Amino acid sequence: MLHLFRRLLPENPVAPVVFLGRRCLRSRCSSFDCRRCLQVCASGALQLVEGAINFAASSCTACMRCTAACPNDALVANLELGKLLSAPPADGELFLSCPRQPRRRAAEAIVPCVGLFSAESLLALLVNSRGGAVFNLTACQACPNRQSSAIFIATLDRLRQLCRPLLIGQVRLLQGVGDPGESPQRRDFLSGLSGKAWSGAAQLAGKRSAAEQPVDDTRRRIPDRRRLIQNLVNRLDPAGRDLLRQTCLPQLLLSESCRLCPRCAGICPTGALRLARKDGEKKLLFDGMRCSGCGLCVAFCREGALDLLEAPVTVAAEDQA
Repeated sequence: MLHLFRRLLPENPVAPVVFLGRRCLRSRCSSFDCRRCLQVCASGALQLVEGAINFAASSCTACMRCTAACPNDALVANLELGKLLSAPPADGELFLSCPRQPRRRAAEAIVPCVGLFSAESLLALLVNSRGGAVFNLTACQACPNRQSSAIFIATLDRLRQLCRPLLIGQVRLLQGVGDPGESPQRRDFLSGLSGKAWSGAAQLAGKRSAAEQPVDDTRRRIPDRRRLIQNLVNRLDPAGRDLLRQTCLPQLLLSESCRLCPRCAGICPTGALRLARKDGEKKLLFDGMRCSGCGLCVAFCREGALDLLEAPVTVAAEDQA
């Protein structure tokens, strides 16, 4: 089935994934053995070659799980997802689908795959979608990327458990051909794999323009998913902010063996750690709103003084699927 899927793709489809090698944490620290993208890539498009990540775009099935897994935006979607997340339709349901799904409504937001949504990006969409959101998963069970839909559903369930007070609009999943909203003249699954449909994957908010292409460098930056949480915090009331911090931010534990050396602060790719004087004493300050949860600081600490607790909303969605 996977061979058939690849054969039906156009020769030069819109590349849904962009690999920015210099952002990869392995480039920042060669001894850091991050394998998050490798662990979720079922197609073999991502391989470890001589200690570095290699991306073979021709083997990619656009499940998009690598973009949701990478903590430092080394793998990103080649579309302007941020526009949809920050400004969904003011009234009415937001209907999301992928190029492989049968068309069910005249107005659909097309994404390459629901594997695109990290816990943070899905939360941002659900908080901002006052009219509710519908996800068309009708053809997912016949798709080579079906594991992405299972992970997506597990992530959604976890958000409903932990963040229900924040979810303003109703969320519906269409998973069967008899679900409401189906067009009587829907396309079949294989026609959804045509070049025309595949090209539509970049029509969510338009393919990134040249000026909006992400920069591949090693400078410190806050990952997009963390910026989404920052934007949500600014919009919520105090109770909502507290809930967001409790569920969406990692925690750093510091033991007495810490010598307050500058190693962790220097290696942190987001600037979440810094040394400063507070109340006349030198201290290590941690900003959870900037932390991506990558764990590079823990691995780089010679004293073994740091421990990073993952944010509850991001804990092992794969294990729950």
